[in-house]
Amino acid sequence: MNYLALRQAIQGQFMIMGGADLEKKGNTKFRTIDGQTVYHTSSAQFNIDHLFNGGVRPKRFGTFHHPYLLIGMPDMGGVVNVYVDTRFEGYYVMTAAVKLDKWANGPSGWVMDAVCWTEKQPKDTIAIAGQRLIRSLIYNMDDLEEHETTSDSFTNESWQDDWIPSENIKEAFIEVRGE
Repeated sequence: MNYLALRQAIQGQFMIMGGADLEKKGNTKFRTIDGQTVYHTSSAQFNIDHLFNGGVRPKRFGTFHHPYLLIGMPDMGGVVNVYVDTRFEGYYVMTAAVKLDKWANGPSGWVMDAVCWTEKQPKDTIAIAGQRLIRSLIYNMDDLEEHETTSDSFTNESWQDDWIPSENIKEAFIEVRGE
């Protein structure tokens, strides 16, 4: 269930019953953010065969609670930890580890996979690239079109009480969703 939640809510990939996975060809740009191209697994594919090899885990960049991590009856929430991984030649890669709330899924383990990535730029730091990547993740979760950078879906909601973003990613959430 955690894997399904990761694929649908975070990676923007949906399960197709009775058919093969749709193949993605090449890297289709998701957006340009701060003048840099960002790719997202909803429109591109990144080779992550060695994501977990070597026992080295990237440093956690932020965390938030996603109240609709798995939509159903009832919706199931869960925790999303995001990491910026620098081990890939020429790229900053944001990975996400998700785990549904225990009441919804019982005891379970974390699942992790790549979500979005951007090419390393000369003046980039993990913090700068990470802000670009977290905005990409939020744009995709909030189903914003290419020309949109803000969501009106949360206009009359106190979304912060449900989503609880950590301090270093809170500003990106507020930028997209408002206070």
